[in-house]
Amino acid sequence: MKISRCFLVVSLLSSVCLAEEPKSEIQRIGADLALIYPVSKGQSAPFPGVLLSPAAAVKLVTEYEIFEDRVKIEVDSAVSIARAKSMFEMKEQEAQCNSARSIQDAQLHSRDSRIEILEKDLKEKQTEIDSLKQSSPSRVVWFGLGFASAMIFTIATAYAVGQVAN
Repeated sequence: MKISRCFLVVSLLSSVCLAEEPKSEIQRIGADLALIYPVSKGQSAPFPGVLLSPAAAVKLVTEYEIFEDRVKIEVDSAVSIARAKSMFEMKEQEAQCNSARSIQDAQLHSRDSRIEILEKDLKEKQTEIDSLKQSSPSRVVWFGLGFASAMIFTIATAYAVGQVAN
């Protein structure tokens, strides 16, 4: 309980110690809002600040009034430049895509033509092979001819050996 009272007293006293002196009426008003206070030559200003000539004040007010229009113009300009760049990049990408597509189409057409030529050649060769198979004697005939040739060669060899031995 005593600790909480000590803490409360210390916190209240610290806020009084850190407090500032009250400002004068003019300082309070000058800090809160911008004042226009006419000053004649030789007269002292009622508060600290910036003193502007009438021409500078007119220029400042004019620039303030056209600031929004200037920002809008600059933003519109930046947006239109960005839009033009993006349109250019998009058109460039479209052109690259179209050229790549036409190259691929040409390659596909060339490949398809080559496939057709090779298929035609294959059919021709297949036809030639089929006609050769039909015109040549069958396997049985070839086997028979080979067997007969071997028998004749064997008999001729045996006869020759027999003649040499007699």
